[in-house]
Amino acid sequence: MLDQISPQPSAKPTGLGLGFTRTLILLSLVWLLSGANALATTVADLPVEFGEVVFQVNHDAPTQLFIIANSHRSVVTGANGADTLQAQIETFRIGEWLIRSRQVALLLPEGFFGSWTVAEPAAISDVGFDGATLARWLADTSGFVNAEMLLHEHYGVDLEQIEDRELYRNVRESLSAGSDGVGDLGSVIDGRLEYLQKCRSAAILQGVPAVLAQTNRRDHGAPVSAMLTIGLAHLGDIIGFIESGEIHIPAMRSSGAELPAVQVPLDLFKSPTGITVIVPHSLLEKLPAPPHNQT
Repeated sequence: MLDQISPQPSAKPTGLGLGFTRTLILLSLVWLLSGANALATTVADLPVEFGEVVFQVNHDAPTQLFIIANSHRSVVTGANGADTLQAQIETFRIGEWLIRSRQVALLLPEGFFGSWTVAEPAAISDVGFDGATLARWLADTSGFVNAEMLLHEHYGVDLEQIEDRELYRNVRESLSAGSDGVGDLGSVIDGRLEYLQKCRSAAILQGVPAVLAQTNRRDHGAPVSAMLTIGLAHLGDIIGFIESGEIHIPAMRSSGAELPAVQVPLDLFKSPTGITVIVPHSLLEKLPAPPHNQT
């Protein structure tokens, strides 16, 4: 289930995860974000109005993965949520900053399938959007556009698939089944959905080394830094996997069926790789506060 599948024909990038499972999954961030690694600030010159670094390891490794938390449109209606537009604007600005200052050359969006490459990178000095233009583009729901697509189009940065299509489809079906028909997800937390979301988070992390290696070969072996964008609700599991150095998903039961435990080594650290997790400014209040007895 955690093996990466071959890329499929291009499809619109859409995100899953920032729904009714957010509260449950984010509880695991309480203790993670109070640890030493969570307080790392090596990317200290990231403008504070864009977001904050909440976790970092191996900041001096030749290859860097920047994980950006995100807020997505509704799975059911396609409408922007309360935080979506501002989070997308900040995600674009974070990506813009990473391309300019950290030489990010690869975008790995949650919910994207296919491979969009460019023959020649754009001239970075020629790119620039005022806030009103950026907000107008990202607020338009008549078509599909998001921060990653704009970064690809205007900075000439490649987009590559990082999702497992089968897991994505199963999660999407479960989320749609839990909708009340208006676009809001129901309050019942299904064990199978929670399990599938953990497997999705794991599969995304496990797929990163192969995508980076493929891009390195295409770029004649030069180390490549990448930006992975994923729903805020996944951060608890993702940081937990990174901290432990393994994928560990406990067995669960759903509708009488036993969902097996998963325990495999994390492939991401088989070669030197740094990881930085950034949360856009508008989503910081969604993070749980650390316990009062910890600093």
